[in-house]
Amino acid sequence: MKSSQSTAERRYRLITLLESQGSLSVDQLAEELHVSSMTIRRDVDYLVEEGIVSHPDQGKVSIKRDALFELNIEQKKYVHITQKRAIGAFCADLVEDNEMAFIDGGTTTMEVARNVAKRPNVTVMTNSLSVASVVAAVPDAHLSICPGVYRRRSVDFLGVLATSFISNQDIDIAFLGIGGISPGFGLSVSNTPEWAFKRSLIRRAKRIICVADSSKFGVDWLCVLCPLSDIDLIVTDEGISDQMASACRKAGADIAIVDSSKYTG
Repeated sequence: MKSSQSTAERRYRLITLLESQGSLSVDQLAEELHVSSMTIRRDVDYLVEEGIVSHPDQGKVSIKRDALFELNIEQKKYVHITQKRAIGAFCADLVEDNEMAFIDGGTTTMEVARNVAKRPNVTVMTNSLSVASVVAAVPDAHLSICPGVYRRRSVDFLGVLATSFISNQDIDIAFLGIGGISPGFGLSVSNTPEWAFKRSLIRRAKRIICVADSSKFGVDWLCVLCPLSDIDLIVTDEGISDQMASACRKAGADIAIVDSSKYTG
């Protein structure tokens, strides 16, 4: 049984299946993901070690409910990559020449960074090592890195020093990565250090652009950042349903839906 999906994408899909359908057997997961049962068993063993799923109970695999989890950046990097690249290309046109653009940590924001860094005379500021490495690879790019306490899972700098630093910067536009977007709940993330930093960023930047592929909609995390009406624009892909887009707009969001087919190649 063959599959073109990467290991990281398959494991992400395995987790989302368990989230949406509850406990599933190894054979059910193998059928849904179009891989062998042996491959799924290896994935389950890995996710058990990561603390994300529980050992099969009576033949069923389930998400661990006793601890909040989030995937690390390496696990998310290749998931919805076409959509993320399209969002990144679209966002380059939102930045004016000579502006200071803050690009938050995340896999979608990495794609934003690839494109924004090519704009003339734009300075990119970030608290993310991943974003910084992308910008640094662009010839003549202007880069500024935010200090703070390093968080290994998300590969960025957070904490009091980071929030203090950002509160004294003149930021024209900020591209915000996010964990979940919900019409009623608003924007949310999984942990308090990230929450504190993003709150400071939202207060400081003149324009806030939330970038998120369509899988982030309808997801609620523990820490609520703000209502949707506090964000200037949400950029997502065509995978968002008409019902969800309508509900978000009723909640005060301005949404740009990017057709990823126009940005391929």
